[in-house]
Amino acid sequence: MATGRIAGVEIDPATFRHLTTLHRLADDLRRVTVWRAADRPRYEGATVHAVPTLVLCLEGTARIGAARGGRIDLGVGEALLLAPGAWHEHVPLRPGSTVWMQGFLATQSDVVLASADSTGTAMVPRQPYRRLYQQALDTADAGERRRLVGECLRQTLSDEMRPIRRMPPAVARMAHALWYGPRPELTVADAVRLGGLGHSQAHALFRSWFGTTPKRLLTDQRLAWAVEALREGLTPGAERAGFPSRVAFSRAFQARFGLPPRRWREAELADAW
Repeated sequence: MATGRIAGVEIDPATFRHLTTLHRLADDLRRVTVWRAADRPRYEGATVHAVPTLVLCLEGTARIGAARGGRIDLGVGEALLLAPGAWHEHVPLRPGSTVWMQGFLATQSDVVLASADSTGTAMVPRQPYRRLYQQALDTADAGERRRLVGECLRQTLSDEMRPIRRMPPAVARMAHALWYGPRPELTVADAVRLGGLGHSQAHALFRSWFGTTPKRLLTDQRLAWAVEALREGLTPGAERAGFPSRVAFSRAFQARFGLPPRRWREAELADAW
């Protein structure tokens, strides 16, 4: 942290200053608000993630919007933790504002340092961040949630952050199609076709970047939305989870977890007791 370098690359003074602020805030977070799928429905122009995503304000203010006029203005040291399935939009940052964001891209975790006029990206291993953010979502204790998020921030700063390589256009088109919300009408063939490559070439290139196939990634995301809905006490249904039919949803869920959705939820509640 104090070396001013990431993965052997010199950090510019502004970035180093923001990382120093991040290091301080990791031990002194003011608030971590959670937005869940149950109260953040889909609306035009919004986006959604299949994994927990964090937005932390380092400087100025940061506004995140939601349906029906909902919004939150984050001040310095305030964070928003978005649960899978929570629809939202990132309002452009004002001059003088800076945010730190962390999410997940298939087998890795991506981190973003963004201001009104610049954006820097890097990646770290997927774990322990995925586990810690899920624990932060699951706890009802505000102090414990701040502790878990702070642990993620400290761990990220001690990890070797590697620059994210620029995706080939074909991969970017496929990835964008697969990540753009739970759409039952989307098929893997649709996403691969958008890449503009032959079937074998598209799959090989996608796997080389994400370590998985387009079909596996799409199924993983759909199941992640379904699991979060079940954890929140919702009935996910095929459409909410992004599956094309109830049969496809039930079959994929049972294949992955060994139980149909309702029985999985009952087992989760039993374990909680």
